[in-house]
Amino acid sequence: TAEQALVEFQSGSRIGIVDNQLLALNALQASYLADQSRLNLVLDDIRALRGQIEAGTGETVTWTDQLTALMLQLNIYETVSATPAPGNPTAQRAEQLGLLDNLSQSAETSLGEIEVRLLALEPRIFELQSEKQVLFHKFEELTRNRDVAKETSLTLARKVDEVRIQSEDSGSGLQVAS
Repeated sequence: TAEQALVEFQSGSRIGIVDNQLLALNALQASYLADQSRLNLVLDDIRALRGQIEAGTGETVTWTDQLTALMLQLNIYETVSATPAPGNPTAQRAEQLGLLDNLSQSAETSLGEIEVRLLALEPRIFELQSEKQVLFHKFEELTRNRDVAKETSLTLARKVDEVRIQSEDSGSGLQVAS
């Protein structure tokens, strides 16, 4: 009966399904966290570039600063949820600063969206972890019941053999010690 209960549980068990769902959510969470980290680094780079451009002289921006701004824009595009404001690096200081401000605002908006998504994942992850733990404990309980039933059966079989041997050897004076 204990063996059959374990087999029935395993045949309809959601342990594998829950494990896969939990792994997928954990991978999604890791992706969001990586995007969040990448956006924070890009924001730091934008602030540094903005400071460098503001400290410059004249109305034009160097090619290296324009290229750096373009690379920062591409880095923001690489994140899952980022939607940077369109714009091309320009040689004009005021326009370049405006572009960097737009990129910074876009990155901050994306960070907010990622935070919301991360918070939305938590309840589902906790729910799946709880379900996994309940299923695991049920499996462990059924396994223990099966093992106890098996040991009990073996102990009773040994006892029956012992009693049978004792009953067959009633007159020889030989006694079996158990």
